[in-house]
Amino acid sequence: MNAERRNRIENLSTQLRGIQEQLTEIKDVLSNIRDDEQEAHDNMPEPIQAGAKGDAAQECVDQLSDAVDGLETLESEAGNAIEALENATNN
Repeated sequence: MNAERRNRIENLSTQLRGIQEQLTEIKDVLSNIRDDEQEAHDNMPEPIQAGAKGDAAQECVDQLSDAVDGLETLESEAGNAIEALENATNN
């Protein structure tokens, strides 16, 4: 691989690391929000938990968990892509 293409790939790898860091930050904040929402749900009186308001709060927690899981997958895949780019420039 010539130097120009290697430099372009290294620049892309650096950008991807930044994106991976942003994904981590977003995931962490979202996890905290999910945990706060779960705590609010858990602290509701049982009759409210069993009703529409409790169901809506639990649905929100479930959706936030799905979002966190998706961000974890993106974070992992970004790491895989970075590793592949590094391997490509080492050959």
